[in-house]
Amino acid sequence: MLTIWDYFFVFALSSVPVIELKGAIPVGLAMGMDAWVCFVIAVFGSMIMSPLIIVLTRRVLAWFMKSRIRILNRFGHWQHDRLLRKGGKVEKYRSWVLLLFVAIPLPTTGVWTGSMIAGFFDIRMRTALPIIFVGNCIAGLLVWMIFGFATA
Repeated sequence: MLTIWDYFFVFALSSVPVIELKGAIPVGLAMGMDAWVCFVIAVFGSMIMSPLIIVLTRRVLAWFMKSRIRILNRFGHWQHDRLLRKGGKVEKYRSWVLLLFVAIPLPTTGVWTGSMIAGFFDIRMRTALPIIFVGNCIAGLLVWMIFGFATA
């Protein structure tokens, strides 16, 4: 018999970087949670921090660039210059690249990193969030299919 805390545990686990829904879905299924409920909870748990990460990434980079601390200032400018060099190559396909990056269910390729990429490349929130959400759903379905069939 599952309790509310079991559902909260899956939600909280899916909001942890690197683990995200790639770790929360197998845990929820192993606990005996209904597959669809587990999927929905894990998707929304992993998306909860995305808007904040996008906004903070932009602000932290801007703060680094204005910092009087030399190493932070140099890192901020180095990162900004690097993004400008690579940004031109990615600009045309950046939405597809972001979608595929988030959709790959591997460690470090998820909502947290995708949100940071959206922040670095200054992708608007209203554009980035749906792309990240769809990529997250694809990754969740892939994990769900792999572990759902394994537990069946």
